[in-house]
Amino acid sequence: MARKTEVFIGIAQASYELHNLNTTVAILDALSKPWIHRLQASIWSRISKAHRAMHQRLCDLLGRHSSSSSSSSNSNSTSSAINANFTQMSYPKVPFLGWYLEHLSNLDSTAPKYIDAAQTLINFEKYATVASVLLEIEKMQQHPYRFVPNEEIIVWLLSARGWLSSERLSAIIEPATTDAYVLLQE
Repeated sequence: MARKTEVFIGIAQASYELHNLNTTVAILDALSKPWIHRLQASIWSRISKAHRAMHQRLCDLLGRHSSSSSSSSNSNSTSSAINANFTQMSYPKVPFLGWYLEHLSNLDSTAPKYIDAAQTLINFEKYATVASVLLEIEKMQQHPYRFVPNEEIIVWLLSARGWLSSERLSAIIEPATTDAYVLLQE
């Protein structure tokens, strides 16, 4: 399991180098899930120092929690870290879509649709901001990656079946040692 985790850390690093923050953040977030984080004996203690350092560096760059870090970061600082890091990257690039969804959701819930009490004057500033966010995403789509499809990987991915739930697999690999975790599984 440690070797597979190292592979995913390597994929996260390669994704970061390709300016694909969505995949990088997805992998880092998956590795911080409780059912992965709790596997100290099976995974984290067996990961090479180089991979632990790579994982920690990516977490620090993107304001994410690492399994070896007890610090927590709030959503605003995490979004700021991701956005600041992303804006400096050259094209092609894939944004962390969660940041854009959070931004659009906050805009929708906080900015009024109308700017007058009679609800006759539309808040064009709100909709101009929404349009600028969507144009930014569209601009990124104008710069595609130049990858050559790998048929072997495509076939393997399409044939994958029978995955166990993450929580169940975690319990099989390294049985829980506390009653609290067992109660959560019931």
